[in-house]
Amino acid sequence: MSLVYIFTFSKVETEQVARLMGVAAAVKTGARVGPICLGANDFVLFASDMGPKTARSLANSVLDNTSSAHGATAANPRPDAALIVGLCGGLTANLQQNTIVTYRECQSIDGNGTAYQCSPSHTERISRVVNWTGSSCESVVGITSHRIATDKSLRLELARSGAQTVDMESYEILAVAHKTGIPVAILRVVSDHLEMRLPDLNRAINEAGSLD
Repeated sequence: MSLVYIFTFSKVETEQVARLMGVAAAVKTGARVGPICLGANDFVLFASDMGPKTARSLANSVLDNTSSAHGATAANPRPDAALIVGLCGGLTANLQQNTIVTYRECQSIDGNGTAYQCSPSHTERISRVVNWTGSSCESVVGITSHRIATDKSLRLELARSGAQTVDMESYEILAVAHKTGIPVAILRVVSDHLEMRLPDLNRAINEAGSLD
């Protein structure tokens, strides 16, 4: 039996994952749920707030502390894998709203060009499961930003990096997991496509990088 840590970064993401895990009660931001046995694996859900700073802090506390350098504990055991589940923005015309994607790798606008790879084997298994349900699943390169891409011009600017999707957390989780040797898979759904214009929610992002 394997132990898998799942990370979500908004209320809507957490609600959907908790429902699939069979959790009836509402899960508050900052909560840790599990382990819950599903099939051949144990899952622990970490319901976090959005933003790269929050993601980095969470990854350091639950992934870095489980590495061999720090030593796993009964309360915080080393996971066999980590899974990020959530929403993302589309940066290319072929990624329409509600497209399901898995990440091959992720970079960051603050990462000095360094990209981290997702686990090919875990990603392939997730893709097969999604395809088995009758849905299609696109393989993409993602980029993490500390700001929301609210319009086409901002999305095209991000796409110059070679990325096809944008989110605010994946790179930070991958960076810590890469250091500790924990394989990561990323499964996201495109919530806003290239041509969509969003309200300027960046004005509501606080100093911690989260949406206030």
